[in-house]
Amino acid sequence: MRSKTPSGQKILAVDDDPKRRSAFEGLLSENGYGIAGAIPFGDLTPERVDAQQTDVIVINAPAPNDYSLETICELQIISPRPIALFCGQGSQEQISSAVTAGISAYMTVELSSNQIGPAIALAVAQFSESQSLRKKLDKAQTALSERKM
Repeated sequence: MRSKTPSGQKILAVDDDPKRRSAFEGLLSENGYGIAGAIPFGDLTPERVDAQQTDVIVINAPAPNDYSLETICELQIISPRPIALFCGQGSQEQISSAVTAGISAYMTVELSSNQIGPAIALAVAQFSESQSLRKKLDKAQTALSERKM
């Protein structure tokens, strides 16, 4: 299924459990969202994200671990996208590490119908703001570098 969300963005749903992944797809559809695809976390690669023309990634996982955060960090360097993570738990340290890795919205609630829309909107808004700040920083650093010459 390659349909667009109500806001025109395609969602890549990520969940390792096949039953949860199927329910995840249903939840997106019930709320008027389309999906670019639904994959297990191990298939989350920049090539896959680009090939599926993904605009937003939504991950449903028990808890982020070092491997998943490293994967997300690499993905954000090569093929940056807004990412919302639904996780039933999260310490301040886990949330901080996830945001540093590139998670735009860390939701410490179970994936649910009333949370999916706000989480996607938050991820997109935070990602857009972050990208804007990065561009301004790059521009300022370039201007400063040119002045020194």
